[in-house]
Amino acid sequence: MSSRMRPDLTALVALALIASSVAHAAVQCPSTLGGHPLRPSGGGTLYEGPVRDNAALAPDNTRQGPGGWVNTWRFTAAPDVTLVCRYQGIQASEQVPLTRDIRTCRQDVRSFVCQ
Repeated sequence: MSSRMRPDLTALVALALIASSVAHAAVQCPSTLGGHPLRPSGGGTLYEGPVRDNAALAPDNTRQGPGGWVNTWRFTAAPDVTLVCRYQGIQASEQVPLTRDIRTCRQDVRSFVCQ
């Protein structure tokens, strides 16, 4: 028997690696919306359930970072959560639903990123 992988098995392994990297892609607030920068302190809020219900999630941890406060949220299994990004000088916002594989979100002075 050869120690080399069969072509069909190689393709399956490659597909699994691609799917794994896609499934764990970061979700974040775009840095601008219509030319308007993200509001200070990351400009985002996490909501559980429909945003209209206004069920904002408090961070699990808040600490002082080099440029200001850093908030962290942790999920064992991400519930129905939406990241709402807000921008300076406009009322419009960007709503970004989190995928079920998201485990942490981090908000600092310049960004709001979930992975």
